[in-house]
Amino acid sequence: MNSRDANGKGRNEKDATDGFIRENALKKECVAYFKGQPAWQRVFAEMRKKWETYGKASGRITLSDGTEAEREVIVKVLGSKAGKASGERISFSLREFEEALQNTRFAPISLKELLDLYFGEKIQTTQEKRQFRVQKEEEFWSEIKDDLREKSEKRPEFQKIALWLIGMREEHRYGYSVLMEARKNHSLKESIILVQNVEEALANICSEEEFTGTPLAVLAASITGNPHYFDKNNLGGKLLVSALCSLAKREYPTTAYEWRELLLEYRILPDEMSNTVITYGLHLEMEDGLHPAFEGYCMMREPGILIMPALGKAKRAYGEGKSIFIVENEMVFSYLTKQFADSKITVLCTSGQPCTVAIRLIELLCKENVTIYYSGDMDPEGIRIADRLCERFEGRIKPWRMGAEDYWNGISNEVINERRLQILDMIKCPSLLETVSCMRENRKASYQENLLDEYVRDMQIMM
Repeated sequence: MNSRDANGKGRNEKDATDGFIRENALKKECVAYFKGQPAWQRVFAEMRKKWETYGKASGRITLSDGTEAEREVIVKVLGSKAGKASGERISFSLREFEEALQNTRFAPISLKELLDLYFGEKIQTTQEKRQFRVQKEEEFWSEIKDDLREKSEKRPEFQKIALWLIGMREEHRYGYSVLMEARKNHSLKESIILVQNVEEALANICSEEEFTGTPLAVLAASITGNPHYFDKNNLGGKLLVSALCSLAKREYPTTAYEWRELLLEYRILPDEMSNTVITYGLHLEMEDGLHPAFEGYCMMREPGILIMPALGKAKRAYGEGKSIFIVENEMVFSYLTKQFADSKITVLCTSGQPCTVAIRLIELLCKENVTIYYSGDMDPEGIRIADRLCERFEGRIKPWRMGAEDYWNGISNEVINERRLQILDMIKCPSLLETVSCMRENRKASYQENLLDEYVRDMQIMM
């Protein structure tokens, strides 16, 4: 290459650079001109809407209540073309505006370039935005799917979790709206981490041999380092509860009571005070002898509250006789203990879903030569509790007053909706199947409070 060629190429590059600089400076001047006049704000907002709709300089801008200031600035650019109006009405097409723009000193800036610079972002059409969202969502689900496939090969419990995620995406239920909220307000990475944290919590819960129950805050801290990560009103808490609803085939809790019951069903303790059992006639044997507080309750014929710190130190738990009666309802517990105030009898109350301390206590009682009777409400949730206890303590717990005849004797007027009836699909205990059939047929709930006399007669015989 000779020096003339080199000099020529250098001049061309310099000319191109200078031209680029001048063009950018002109664009900045153009944007400053329009942004410097507030009367253009509404016009530009309307032009943006048209571009997002059509993706080109198409459509008309009509300001039926245009101000004098708006008319004045528009006329400066469009001239007589802005006069296609009467009174306060202002109307012009986007094509007319772009053509007029080319007759100003700002040419050759296009309308699209001007809109992008005016709003400080690349203006996308509605279709482009939709395609972008679809693409990002596919990337999101693909990454979750690949991660879950890898985990499933190592830990079989993740296969069950996959069913939740598949159902959530296909049906737009069980946390879909929560996840879309996370995608809207957080990065792709943060949203994926949210799903992975919930997956890990579910994996712990689904590993029944390993997971014996834990406080919600401890579960959250062990996975994320933040004890409040799964709190009720946080995204993590909402998504975890949604996933549990998927496993339990129920709708999202609408009350604090329903939320608490759902967590307890999966042995998650909302708080330490939820992890209790009301006892009557219970003895606890510790390393250094019988627990004095519970001996005092037995001597005074009074109920006691059993918490995990006390039970955790117990070597043995036993009742007053060969029968242990467990009821779900506090009112039923209170009634029965008053009826047998002068008798040696053992009654326990789980207050709904048996929590960790209840499960641990039953495990200790099963080591004794006793018969354990469990009775709960005969609605889908109550039947499910009884079924899970019978499955966990196979042969050691007997359903009590939960047969078909008892169902009819305790019937109420509460109608069970189709969603709740689906819970009955999970029932396996043979002793409960006839009751399940009656409940499906009648679609009414049956409650413990309506069987008090029957309980008393049974206890007089079995105690």
